[in-house]
Amino acid sequence: MNPWFFSFLVSIALLLLLADLRQIPKNLYGGILSAVFMQAETVLASGLELFEYNSVPLYMPDMFLFSNKLNIFLTGIAFSIGILIVQNQPRKMGCQLADAAVWALFLAAFNYLALAFNLINFIRFKPYFVIRQFLLFLFFGWIKNNFGKQEDMQFLSKPEKGGA
Repeated sequence: MNPWFFSFLVSIALLLLLADLRQIPKNLYGGILSAVFMQAETVLASGLELFEYNSVPLYMPDMFLFSNKLNIFLTGIAFSIGILIVQNQPRKMGCQLADAAVWALFLAAFNYLALAFNLINFIRFKPYFVIRQFLLFLFFGWIKNNFGKQEDMQFLSKPEKGGA
């Protein structure tokens, strides 16, 4: 089995197991932003010859969605993980920083595994250079803090009727 297809299936299984399915519409922006970010990164990396993916085509015709520049399986992985990151993002800024650091370490470990299994060729790039994703994870926290529901804020609650 193709390793990218296998990792896509694992990410979908993790999404179904770990995601709160009732909250997916609320956390969908994390998946969409992650998928768009992954595709932009892949296209830029290919154009700048920073890294390239191996074992992508699945022995299919060189179709746009299955090419090395745009890979539907990498997009699916990013989409699933983006939803999970947003769903589990804490509200406090210090906790968001720690959460983003943990996800960035996870991504660095994934890059090293992909390098070990010869799935990625880092041409002019290092596998531990995940600062761009770290900033994306912090951006998710900023979105959640500024545009998410904030029931705990008193000035948004209705004033009580009656008075003293």
